[in-house]
Parts: sequence; C-alpha cells; structure tokens
Amino acid sequence: MKQIVLSIFAFTFLALPLCAQTRPVEPVQTNLDIMRQEGQLVTVKISPGSPLKIFVVGREEASLDLSKMKLTVRRLAPGTAKTLSLTKSEGYFTVSDPIENDAKLEVTTKVQGKTETFNFKMSPGKP
Repeated sequence: MKQIVLSIFAFTFLALPLCAQTRPVEPVQTNLDIMRQEGQLVTVKISPGSPLKIFVVGREEASLDLSKMKLTVRRLAPGTAKTLSLTKSEGYFTVSDPIENDAKLEVTTKVQGKTETFNFKMSPGKP
C-alpha cells in the first residue's frame, strides 16, 4: 500500500509541471491584418499594404484633434534607421516611403505635450 501511495505521489509530482504549462500569449498584431497597440492617450493601428496606412484614435478619456497631433514614423530595421515621409489624409496617415515586409517601425505620437512611442514588426507574410 505504501508503495502505491508513493507511486501515485511521484506520478503526480512529475506530471504536474506538464499540466501547468501555458501557451504564450501572442501579440494582437500577429493575428490580424490590422496591427494595433494602445497607449495612455491614443491607440495606433497600422494597415499593412502598399501604401502603409496608420490610424491614430484617441482613447475614451481623451479627445484627439489630428491637426494638433504630431506623428513621426521611423524605420528601425532593416538597414540604418530612417524617418519616413508621411501624408496626412482624412482620418489617417499614409507612409510615402516603401516599407520592407520584415521592417521594424517606431511610431511616435505627440499629443497635448505628451509623447508616446509604439514599436511594430511587420510580418514577412503580409504584403
């Protein structure tokens, strides 16, 4: 009887870590065509494609006037870091420079004197 109890205890002790493993949470941007990140004042959404479109939406607590907001987009990789050209449209920004499929982008917003920085990695499988 003692041996059975020890065997059950040993099995439970060894099997417990296998049951306790969890899958890592994937970032929102890898699951959707539109990549999204939230900050304290704004939410930034990137719509991959040609041309790349960037949407900036104010949080519920903050009203956002795009004419008073400053947006900077930098390509961090591949190659050397470069500030990209933007065109402001009705409700979104368009990146004028070509973007590589595996690019790393840094989007910086300046709203009401506060700056927020968001980092995105473009997926190679997306256009």
